[in-house]
Amino acid sequence: MLRPTKNIFREAVYLAATSKENIDRLSHLADGGAYPAVRPELVAATEIVGAPESLFAAFNAATSALLDRAEANKLESRTLAATRDLLLPKLMSGEIRIKDAEKIAGEAA
Repeated sequence: MLRPTKNIFREAVYLAATSKENIDRLSHLADGGAYPAVRPELVAATEIVGAPESLFAAFNAATSALLDRAEANKLESRTLAATRDLLLPKLMSGEIRIKDAEKIAGEAA
C-alpha cells in the first residue's frame, strides 16, 4: 500500500499514483506470469516533482473535499447498483410490484 509521509501529501500522492501516465508506466514494469505485480522498489524509485510543503498544504486544502466527495459517490454508486441488481429481476418477473420495491429499497438504504 502506498502511503504519504505526511497527511498534506495525501491528495498529491493519490493523484500521482492513479494518473494514467503512471499506471501505464508501472504496468509495463510488472513481473509475473499469472499475477503480474510491480515490485515495491520500482514504485519507490518513481520520481516526483518536489515543492514547498506550503504548496502541498494549499493543494490539499483545495482538493481534499473533492476527492472525499468522489469516494463517497463511488460508494453510493455501488450501493445503488446492488439495490438495482436485487430489485430489477423481481420487478421484471412480477414477483414484486413498484410499491413493494420502494419499501424494500427504503429498508436497504
